[in-house]
Amino acid sequence: MKIINFFKGRSMMICLLFFTLAGAGCSEKKEAPLSNVTSEVGLKETGEPSREESYDEKEPASMDEEEGLTGEPGNVPPKITSLKLTPILVYPGTTVKALAEAIDEDGAYVTFYYRWKKNGDFIPDEEADELDTSDLKKGEIVTAFVTPYDGEVRGDEEMSPSVLIANRPPEITSTPVGKVLEGVYSYQVKATDPEEDVLTFSLETSPEGMIIDSASGLIEWKLPKNSKDAITVKVVVSDGDASAYQAFNLTPGK
Repeated sequence: MKIINFFKGRSMMICLLFFTLAGAGCSEKKEAPLSNVTSEVGLKETGEPSREESYDEKEPASMDEEEGLTGEPGNVPPKITSLKLTPILVYPGTTVKALAEAIDEDGAYVTFYYRWKKNGDFIPDEEADELDTSDLKKGEIVTAFVTPYDGEVRGDEEMSPSVLIANRPPEITSTPVGKVLEGVYSYQVKATDPEEDVLTFSLETSPEGMIIDSASGLIEWKLPKNSKDAITVKVVVSDGDASAYQAFNLTPGK
């Protein structure tokens, strides 16, 4: 009987040990969800940021940053309000000046950039506010293009009114002092033209019988007998576009 009781007691201990081990296995299975938490926290060990780290590291953008504003208003480009060329009447050799005025809403000091066109083409290396027209010819057209600059941004380029290079009139170089030979008065009118145009001579005011050679400018007049009244003579010299005038008085008896 003792032997039987011994084995019974052993069997009960084995069963008790079996159920204890089985219970421990079940407890390990119930703890499995903790492994997920551990793996999420374990991301820190791999160098990858956790959700908590990602939130803490990034500051929320301010309203100004989201809208792309810096707190200062943008620079408004300057604007030309007036642009003209002077003088209006321009001959070859006349210096043409561009007169520009501009406003800047930011109150900045405005400077200008200049470009010049001749007959629709920009003139190389002409970047000043003045243009020397010595190399230009009559009939050519000059225009200025001006851009305002406030030190940071440039405004729109504006075009000035154009000016036409005018023809310079001829110049009479002789003095109206003639001579009387055998009752005939003669005076040689002399003139030059800056463009070297062909000149023609004529009389606008003259006594009866006075003539002038249209090509040479020689005036001749046969004095009437016993004429002592003063007369007025007016000479015109033309280059086809412009004219020069010369007037003088003549007294036959003197």
